[in-house]
Amino acid sequence: ATNVPSYFSFQSFFEKTQVGYGSAVSTALTVIILALALVALRLQTRAEDQ
Repeated sequence: ATNVPSYFSFQSFFEKTQVGYGSAVSTALTVIILALALVALRLQTRAEDQ
C-alpha cells in the first residue's frame, strides 16, 4: 500500500506517537509546497507582464 505524505505525517504523529518524525515530515512538506507556490506565482506574473 502507498501513503501520501500528509497522511504519513498524520499517522506518524498521532497513531504511532512519533511526534518529532511527524513534525519533521509536515515541516518538509510545507516548505516544498511553499516553494512550488512561489515558483508558480513568479511564472504567472512573468506571463502576465508579457
